[in-house]
Amino acid sequence: MDSKDKYFDIIGFDPRGVNNTTPTASCFPDDASRQNWQIQIQAQGLLTTNDSFPTVLAREQALARSCSAVLTSNDSHVEEVGKYMNTPVVVTDMVEIAERLGEWREKQATKELINTSEKLRQTVMKQVAWKKGNETILYWGFSYGTLLGATLAAMHPKRIRRVVLDGVCDADDYYAGGWLSNLQDTDLILDQFFTQCYEAGPDNCALHVPSHTYGPFGIKEKFDSVLQSLRLSPLPVDAHGPYSADIITYSDLLNELTQVVYKPHALFHRFARIVHEMSKGNGTELAALKQSGRKAFCPTSECRRDGPWSDSCHDPRAYGFSGETSGAIHCTDAPDYSKKNAHFFWDRWHKLLAQSKYLAGTWTEITAFCGSYTTRPSWEFDGRQEHPQSPPFFSQGTN
Repeated sequence: MDSKDKYFDIIGFDPRGVNNTTPTASCFPDDASRQNWQIQIQAQGLLTTNDSFPTVLAREQALARSCSAVLTSNDSHVEEVGKYMNTPVVVTDMVEIAERLGEWREKQATKELINTSEKLRQTVMKQVAWKKGNETILYWGFSYGTLLGATLAAMHPKRIRRVVLDGVCDADDYYAGGWLSNLQDTDLILDQFFTQCYEAGPDNCALHVPSHTYGPFGIKEKFDSVLQSLRLSPLPVDAHGPYSADIITYSDLLNELTQVVYKPHALFHRFARIVHEMSKGNGTELAALKQSGRKAFCPTSECRRDGPWSDSCHDPRAYGFSGETSGAIHCTDAPDYSKKNAHFFWDRWHKLLAQSKYLAGTWTEITAFCGSYTTRPSWEFDGRQEHPQSPPFFSQGTN
């Protein structure tokens, strides 16, 4: 290996409007109102039945319309960040970050080597000199990060040294606004959970059942029995420790399942324990998980001074990942869906049900949001510009 390949600058970043970047892509006046909205979603539940469809669609419409208005505002509290969150724009930021790093690297090396020999300076500077306009990137991304990496390679092929894409997103389906190619194997992952639970044995999987109850099929039957029981009747949970009284619904367990299939190795053990306890009528652990993400929000003096919708009314540590942020990104990446009617999303739901009976509702909500999100990107990559000019906001607060 060449010596210049032994040293790397490792950079992680939040895309525009996400987490710690500013301006914040928040569709709520403060974090307390966002939490109230999320609690309301838990109470209403996911898209799981025909009767739930109108409520879920109305919920997505309300949030999407609000986001469209708020994220394109240019009043004193909100900047129009919604127009500049699509993936090609973030790719230009990645290139800009690489360029600024190269510039800093050369300046820092020049400063550090000022009292060294000319030979050493020449040797080091040969390796670390800023390659203006030609800084290259080694990229590693997973989930949406694979879409970022693929878009980077398409827009700036000469910038790429190596790319690792883990958990690859179907870029064609994504940019078409489909979301129809993500769930083909989702239920198979759950089948693996049942198989691995059986192979792990009773000491390592709480949901384990004896071999005479048909092994993995017996575990699946136990899981489906818990799901069906919740569909018919929510499970009441008494107050315990720091947690209040609660009820566990069919949607609550599906929400947890969404996390499990995304991180199976990390969450299989916990999920087995939760389902096993619920099979005995005990929903305390899942209730604790529901409530542990909530916190009391006390407006700071800065928030009271700056007023609702201001960045000072949002705590990035409490804000985290949310549907409003991801929606602002993938809706501006996709074609305009704002003219689609309810029948379109009803048909989309049933197409997804044919792929996964567990997560079809959640995936339908993703595109249903776009049905009422009217913001369009200020700039889009047309396939012809390899080095587009960086769009606005890069120097105006994006970290």
